[in-house]
Amino acid sequence: MSLKNMKSFLRKANGRISAGAFLEAQAEYLKNNFEETVPVFEQLENKLLYPTDALIQCKVIVFEKMRAEENAEATAKILAREKIKEHSEPNKKVTEPKEEKSKAHCVTIYDERGNVIERRKDDKVFPVVAKFDKYQDAERWAYRRLHSGEKDWYAEIVSIYLLDNSGNPIKTRINRVNAAAVIGHRLISPAMKRRPKSTGRLSGVAKAKQTYARFSGG
Repeated sequence: MSLKNMKSFLRKANGRISAGAFLEAQAEYLKNNFEETVPVFEQLENKLLYPTDALIQCKVIVFEKMRAEENAEATAKILAREKIKEHSEPNKKVTEPKEEKSKAHCVTIYDERGNVIERRKDDKVFPVVAKFDKYQDAERWAYRRLHSGEKDWYAEIVSIYLLDNSGNPIKTRINRVNAAAVIGHRLISPAMKRRPKSTGRLSGVAKAKQTYARFSGG
């Protein structure tokens, strides 16, 4: 598995061929090199996913693997340069500016009119926007913000390095109903289900009514 092959896959995925036909042609490559795509193909075969949605998930998996490989290569090059400098100039320390990594997925929270939600902190106003390297982290952040927000809010995740057939970044919309369902499912577990309160009384025991006998004085 090489960066060249991953970049080639992402480039071909934006071609004019249909999502179903493309996935069928690339199934062996994806399953053999990206084990995370195996469940995606299982859902596709069981008709739990549309081909277009399955292709988007596969593109996200390949892209994030490619980013990890690129970051690993960049880190290796930086360490190699630092090692060379240590040997060539042992008494001179050189501080290089850190390279800022561009995030792959940008999440923005909107209201029903399409206005960006803002929050106030220390008398300053900030838009509710966040950027992440991994799509799953962006999705979880969106779920949490929507679950604690108003019912008409929605989130939009823009994957800037994943393009659709028109060459535009892929956008994923998440509404508050979806967020509430996901968060609620995670919060409620069998161990947390409400159990009936104990009354301290024995159950299943027959209760006998007390009787009184009154005798006359005669």
